[in-house]
Amino acid sequence: MALEERYRNIFERNLTGLYVASEEGEILDCNDACAHILGFGDRQQLLEQRERADEFIRRFHSNSAENSFSVTTEEKFEVAGAVRWALCNIRAAEHDDHGRQVFEGSLVDITERKCAEEQIQSLAYFDSLTGLPNRTLAKDRLTQALAAARRRRERIGLLYLDIDSFKIVNDCLGHSVGDELLQQIAQRLRLCAREEDTIARLGGDEFLIALGPIDTYSDVAIVAERVARDLTPTFNLHGHSLTVTSSIGISIFPDHGEDAETLIKNADAAMYASKGRGRNTFSFFSEEMTTQAIERLQLGNSMRPALERNEFFLVFQPEFDLRTGKVSCWEALIRWKHPDLGLISPDKFIHVAESNGMIVPIGEWVLRTACLHARSWHDRGNPIPVAVNVSAVQFRQAGFCDLVKDVLDQSGLDPEFLELEITESLLLATEDMRYEVLGRLKTLGVKLALDDFGTGFSSLSYLKQLPVSKLKIDRSFISDLQHNPSDEAITAAIIQMAKCLHLKVTAEGVENENQLRVLRAHGCDDVQGFLFSKPLRPDQMDFSNRKSSALFEILSTGAAE
Repeated sequence: MALEERYRNIFERNLTGLYVASEEGEILDCNDACAHILGFGDRQQLLEQRERADEFIRRFHSNSAENSFSVTTEEKFEVAGAVRWALCNIRAAEHDDHGRQVFEGSLVDITERKCAEEQIQSLAYFDSLTGLPNRTLAKDRLTQALAAARRRRERIGLLYLDIDSFKIVNDCLGHSVGDELLQQIAQRLRLCAREEDTIARLGGDEFLIALGPIDTYSDVAIVAERVARDLTPTFNLHGHSLTVTSSIGISIFPDHGEDAETLIKNADAAMYASKGRGRNTFSFFSEEMTTQAIERLQLGNSMRPALERNEFFLVFQPEFDLRTGKVSCWEALIRWKHPDLGLISPDKFIHVAESNGMIVPIGEWVLRTACLHARSWHDRGNPIPVAVNVSAVQFRQAGFCDLVKDVLDQSGLDPEFLELEITESLLLATEDMRYEVLGRLKTLGVKLALDDFGTGFSSLSYLKQLPVSKLKIDRSFISDLQHNPSDEAITAAIIQMAKCLHLKVTAEGVENENQLRVLRAHGCDDVQGFLFSKPLRPDQMDFSNRKSSALFEILSTGAAE
């Protein structure tokens, strides 16, 4: 075999795509492998459709340095609507028989490798559920943005979002519903942002929005308000209609930090401040928030030892019957005497306990302790019910009903003297679970009250089916009752609705006589608040006079009038 023929066979049968092209990018010759890579059936088809083939080659050649002897590049191109990649090597060869400059090129299909690289990069830098940048990429982009802002002496705004009550949605309606909710939230956040902004999912139900250059704090506040507003419309998920709110924390470069890590941490602290203010709002960072974040961490780490060292204790606040003035129930309220921080309000540690899971053992301790106290009252001739608050986290724990039965059996308390106060958030539980647990509790003989009514996920269709015996009107409707017609109208409507459903109504947070008179006029059954009694330690509780002197005096005055 002649040498020329041998080289021809090597050229034609090579698995690497080989071609010869003119200086203008016109293909003079190629092998089948080259044709296949460029989307042609074989060499003959490529040469017959030379014009389309030349477009590919010219693109490769245009990306090589002018007059370079040899260039290697990775080229991206499209074949039949599909993106392909090729490793291209172009080398200036000797002139042909006509004295023209020719180029020899080789093409290796690297599409699979590039797709794998892109997938790896996507997994490393993007959230697989929402497609948003993840924490790693967000910090990288923020770091670059800060460097540019530092040079230009510009401000950067950072929004840290946490979806309120998302854990309840996830736990009660299932992870598939929770995942779809996060995807729809991500889509709405994309519509809120500008092209130069970065939106990222940091994990769980937490999102970050890094705003481009801003002029004033007001610019960031406007975006925060827009985000809160755009998340408010109902989400429709697998037959469930959910309304979502968010707590937003804001930090500003350079006022609240010089680097990405500090700005994210401070925005996170500001977000917790928003939750503390009642959620569905936004807060700017302050040094005080850092102190609060450290305190939350300290509280979380101290809870288990506190339970073991008996640092928790109960106080009891009475509820009074508006018709007789007598105590109708004692509500058990937990307190914490920390050795270093002193007396800690439940408002500070209950949310922490719910987030770290300590609410389960703490809730069990409250239930056992309250029932033992109630049994001791009964033994002394004072058969008054005790009310115990139940967290949504406790309610969803497997074996909760068995725990209640066990506590009743061990304490010897008759079930009719135990009232469990649940919140409206439990209405988000799956229907089977909700009715099974509430039904079993009712079968035990335990009374059920719906606490903080009117502030959660109210649903009258659920309410008429729930085995509850009492509604407790939230104090937010009572505080301005005598001055705010809307609050009075809502309160009156709740009382009337409850009567139609044969439910008792208790008003919380009654602090003055005007509030009491309005409640009495609308037919409220029971009242509770500082007007009658603050929460009392067991040794302060006086069972010799079970009437409220203040209430008795007001009722007597009202009767005389």
